[in-house]
Amino acid sequence: MRRSGGTGAREAWFGPLQKWFRADAFLTAAGLVVTYDDVTEQRRILDERAAAVDAREQAAAAAASAGHEA
Repeated sequence: MRRSGGTGAREAWFGPLQKWFRADAFLTAAGLVVTYDDVTEQRRILDERAAAVDAREQAAAAAASAGHEA
């Protein structure tokens, strides 16, 4: 980041608070600025959405398999 002058971001689990945080870092004329945001709810929603898609795909595969067997 320092070489390119760009920005950086990372999400990580923080066990002591049982929360996900996103840290964004960027350089300014005054120096490095880092911000943190609680993204636990957004992560929960994404995880639930992925689980729902997986469940639908498994149900569709089971239905297709049952159709072929019938």
